[in-house]
Amino acid sequence: MQKSNLFPLALFIIFITMSCNKNRVYEKNVEIPGSLWNKSYMTQFEFTIDDNTIPYNLFVNVRHSEMFPSRNLWLFITTTGLDGKSQRDTLNCILADDAGKWFGSGMGDMFDIQIPFKKKIGFPAKGMYKINIEHGMRNDVLALISEIGLRVEKVSK
Repeated sequence: MQKSNLFPLALFIIFITMSCNKNRVYEKNVEIPGSLWNKSYMTQFEFTIDDNTIPYNLFVNVRHSEMFPSRNLWLFITTTGLDGKSQRDTLNCILADDAGKWFGSGMGDMFDIQIPFKKKIGFPAKGMYKINIEHGMRNDVLALISEIGLRVEKVSK
């Protein structure tokens, strides 16, 4: 490819990348120390809602090893509002199909997947909200999950 063709291609890639993220309000991934997620270790996320007149989608990001022994991951997710009241939800994250083929994208022996948690929800007021995520698997220590994250995005019109 000639150098003169690279500049427009680079601009196009930058434009596509930026436009894909225009609805993102918040996204953070937390590393699980040593990829050993203890039941007592709760990941915590705090984000601000500036517009409570529009709906939002919430996603959970999971990075796991291809050696993860289960095709799903149970999570307990606690959302705390401005009034201090909390709501606890259970989310079953399906990581692989029945044949064991991992969903999401993989690089090396690690896989990343974004799982819908809540769709088209409204927040009652502007301000800071908190979400805590803990694993709900049978083992006290869950191996081979290296990161857990949260994404909040505005619903596209």
